Amino acid sequence: MSETAEQRLARLERDNAKLRKINAVLIDRVERSMDFQGNAFSLFQTAILLEGQVRDRTQELEQALQELARSNHALSQAKEDAETARMRLAAAIEAVSEGFILCDAEDRLVLCNEQYRAFWPGLEDLLRPGTPFTALVARAQTLGLFDDEAQGASTMQRRLRHHRHPEDLLVLRLADGRWIQIRERPTIEGGSVAIYTDITALKHEEQRQLEASEDALRDSEQRIRLITDALPALIAYVDRDQRYCFTNKPYEDWFGRPRSEIDGRPMRDVLGETLYEARRPYAEAALAGQHVTFETTLPLMKGPPDCALATYVPHYGADGRVQGFIALIQDITERKRSALQLREAKESLERRVEERTSELTAVNRRLRREVEERRQAEEALRLAKAEAEAANMSKTKFIAAASHDLLQPLNAARIFTEALAEAHLAERNRAIVGNISRSLSSVEELLTALLDISKLDSGAQVPQWADFQLDDLLSSLADEIRPQAVARGLDLRILPCRAVVRSDPMLVRRILRNFLSNAMRYTPMGRILLGGRRRPGGVAVQVWDSGIGIPADKLSEVFQEFRRLANDSHGHDGGMGLGLAIVDRIARRLDHAIEVRSALNRGSMFGVVLPLGRAERVSAAPAPLPSGGDGVAGALVLVIENDGAEREGMAALLQNWGCHVLTAAGRDEALGQLRRVAGAPMAVVADYHLDHGQTGLEAVRAVRGVSGRAVPAVILTADRSDAVGEQAAAEGCQLLNKPLRPARLRALLAHFKTLEPRAMQPNRPPR
Repeated sequence: MSETAEQRLARLERDNAKLRKINAVLIDRVERSMDFQGNAFSLFQTAILLEGQVRDRTQELEQALQELARSNHALSQAKEDAETARMRLAAAIEAVSEGFILCDAEDRLVLCNEQYRAFWPGLEDLLRPGTPFTALVARAQTLGLFDDEAQGASTMQRRLRHHRHPEDLLVLRLADGRWIQIRERPTIEGGSVAIYTDITALKHEEQRQLEASEDALRDSEQRIRLITDALPALIAYVDRDQRYCFTNKPYEDWFGRPRSEIDGRPMRDVLGETLYEARRPYAEAALAGQHVTFETTLPLMKGPPDCALATYVPHYGADGRVQGFIALIQDITERKRSALQLREAKESLERRVEERTSELTAVNRRLRREVEERRQAEEALRLAKAEAEAANMSKTKFIAAASHDLLQPLNAARIFTEALAEAHLAERNRAIVGNISRSLSSVEELLTALLDISKLDSGAQVPQWADFQLDDLLSSLADEIRPQAVARGLDLRILPCRAVVRSDPMLVRRILRNFLSNAMRYTPMGRILLGGRRRPGGVAVQVWDSGIGIPADKLSEVFQEFRRLANDSHGHDGGMGLGLAIVDRIARRLDHAIEVRSALNRGSMFGVVLPLGRAERVSAAPAPLPSGGDGVAGALVLVIENDGAEREGMAALLQNWGCHVLTAAGRDEALGQLRRVAGAPMAVVADYHLDHGQTGLEAVRAVRGVSGRAVPAVILTADRSDAVGEQAAAEGCQLLNKPLRPARLRALLAHFKTLEPRAMQPNRPPR
């Protein structure tokens, strides 16, 4: 066993003392024996040797002392570091937001923090080192800190089982309504460490989302029921236990009993033993994953049974297992009756042929007529069914189609109204024209909103995602809205935001324009503020106003269709109540969150949260068209429009602006008109849809071919699909939607005139 530093030091000190005594004795003897020369010299040499040994031992002793000092210093430093680490660990454990508890190998409390103590009021006297963990749980059970009733079992037993086998997370509900999540793991020394997290807010949010999901499911079921109730077929859904979960109205009418007496009951009880046994093999096959079709009888409450064609379609869950099947039953009585009549006629014919050969020709002729009549009847039934199915499929597209068709005559009315407005009219007539124009604008806004809602609901609106500078969008909106704000006496302010965001710029612009329009509509005086606030991972673009505000119990209603809570504070019409409904649909389509805050008589805030984009992916913003002033007088404009009323209205409008106008109903007539004048037109204004399958783009290409240059062109259309816009852009044409805004057309023509002023002037006006 090796000696320690202290033992070695003691040994060296004893040896050094002995050597010093020996050295002193020898020196004394040398001094007394000087007369004995030879012997004295030998003693002197011995003394020198002993002194060297003493010196060496002394040095070893000093080195040992130094090593001991260093060892003591290192030991002291290690103790200080250990104490510091312990204090830091205790501080860190107290700093965490979760509860913390550490138990030793004997399952006794070693350490816990204040957050843990806060979970267990009444256990303060036990929360000290050395207390058994089971004593803590037993005291909590005795004090009623666990909510056993809500969890349907002994929480104490659950907690102790989890403590002994901590494999998964354990979630407990306390008697005070709080929820805690426990993560427990064993330590290396055989003890355990546990983290207690308060998840009450998360549980409440889960409950809220569950309630919202249930509401959505109920709404979805209502929509599905409206559709299935209108179908001429019996529809039901049966689960894997062969219980009815859903039936439509024809199904209930067939049974002659309400839905409450069908849904939730087994097929055997509802159908009866006879009907059930006839259908049982098909039901079992469908639940086994087979698509089954079979004919059956359809007993009615009154009258003979009908023939039906039943189809059982299996329904698979997310796990790939069959959850149930959908039953679709169609009445084929007429078809079966027709087939039966045909078969009987055939049999009758065969008998008559055998019995009366002489009447063969007449019978055959009559048979052909009967067959043809039945074929026509079946064809008529097939066509009627196809028409019904087509009408049902197009039901969701009805609003979009109706809006599109109504925009055509509305465009003609707006053009004529604009032409009247620019004519020299009496003051009373001018007021009437203004009222007509405002009414047309309201109709246009309503139809446009309905069209947008239809596109969003049908999924036809596909977002065009891009990274863009938010400042560019805010500045552009401010320039667009500011004249309206000034006209209403409002102070519009913009808070710059240099963030780069990722979304569809046009749809985001639509959202913010609706926010700004509502702010101006419901703010009698004061300010409107538009700006962005950075959020973790995104930017909240908000519109603040100092208007009339919204009552707290009405905030959830403002996004409903045709919902207006107040009239325009400036005395104008308060809108159609569709703006925020469109905003809600766009936001859900883009997966952007909408923010709303309001205080009655103090103002409101509407905002949308946009995700951050990447600056390197931002495309250069297109340069704005240079202003061409308002000088369009004298320009030769070719109008190609197949609708006579719109063609006349456009000609009148352009002539009021001082333009020379050529009109044509199609491509060939337009080329004929160009042959009557010398020179090419300054611009072409063409409708997209012309007669005989022609398009305005084809007519523009023909005009450019005859003119020998790319004549500027404007395409007018009520079709707002992306495909039309892409075609117009590919041909280098400007696109304006109907109903036409004359100011935009005039600005475009003025810009065209500045591009090639000499080449675009006609040599002489058209005849």
